[in-house]
Amino acid sequence: MSTGRRAWHIVTCEYPPTIGGVADYTARIASALARSGETVHVWCPGFEPGQPAVDGVTVHRQLGRFSPADCVRAGRLMDAHPDRRLLVQWVPHGYGYKSLNVPFAFWLAWRARMRGDDLQLMIHEPYMRERWPPRYLAASLIERVMLWLIGIASSRTWLSTPSWRPFVRHYVRRGTPVEWLPVPAPLDPPSTSPEPKGDAGVPVIGHFSTHSPVVTAILGPALETILRNCTASIVLMGRDSERFRANLVERFPACAPRVTATGVLEVSEIATRMRACDVMLQPYPDGITTRNTSMLLALASGLCVVSNAGPLTEDLWKSNGAVVLAPDADPATLATLTMSLLNEPERGAATASRGSRLYRDVFDIRHAAAALTHSVSHTRSSASPALHAET
Repeated sequence: MSTGRRAWHIVTCEYPPTIGGVADYTARIASALARSGETVHVWCPGFEPGQPAVDGVTVHRQLGRFSPADCVRAGRLMDAHPDRRLLVQWVPHGYGYKSLNVPFAFWLAWRARMRGDDLQLMIHEPYMRERWPPRYLAASLIERVMLWLIGIASSRTWLSTPSWRPFVRHYVRRGTPVEWLPVPAPLDPPSTSPEPKGDAGVPVIGHFSTHSPVVTAILGPALETILRNCTASIVLMGRDSERFRANLVERFPACAPRVTATGVLEVSEIATRMRACDVMLQPYPDGITTRNTSMLLALASGLCVVSNAGPLTEDLWKSNGAVVLAPDADPATLATLTMSLLNEPERGAATASRGSRLYRDVFDIRHAAAALTHSVSHTRSSASPALHAET
């Protein structure tokens, strides 16, 4: 095997123009690596030939639907590029076959073992947690097998949140580095101050998500409390926001003029809409974590965020005052905290300032790019005792 500098080959389940958090992340990290002087290829779904490099990134839409035949075909094309470092964006449900694509995991492990690829993992989600009915228990088991297949073949594992460590450490070889790689917002922080906030005297509360049922189960009752008790306007941003607005207005017809929904927009437009809000209300069923890009976009945009702690929440959110944090996902508590900030603009501004500073110091894309650029293939002889202990 050549000992020269390896090129980055990022394997991902989605890439722009596909809309999604993994697509945004992959595009950002690919561009950042290219700007730092690295050679970068992206391998993603589709059957189109490799596209000319844009901003130093060559995109190969030739992983088809991630079938075994698609992987073999794409692998032959990969082999034309020597000295490969595969950076796999691991989201089990993203690679088809109802999130149970064992052949795809086997193919990645085979490339590391037999083709000499330096396999690194970026764990966005490790596997489905056990829950009833039995089909979900079986799916969780199979996804764990998939993680084990690629984990034991990887030279390094990156985590989108330190909270994933207990879920991952048993599926990689002892001594393999398992490290947190902070996820950036899907857009660079603005260089100008936030826009003026709404109409004179009318505060604006924003929310950005895909409005999944587990989120709206918390968000809905919180917004109902807010609509009953103050005059604020609500701006709902993101996928399915129109549906959620319709359900909300159906229960409170008189509040219809105060609630708007944007639907799916470009990230830049979402950021612009955010910057017209006074407060962002961002609840999460498992608690705020470092992988919540909707929240990170708000921090990067200079907004005050109200969220909640939960089983996956990292200590940094509890100690630095970068967000206003409820102790749990209780809708009434979240509503009370949000309304209190509308009456305390100085407190909201101070929280937003701390959030912006935390984003620059920890989550800015340059930090992730630097960590990847300086990473090297791990060997047992170079493993530190601390890494052994962590894994």
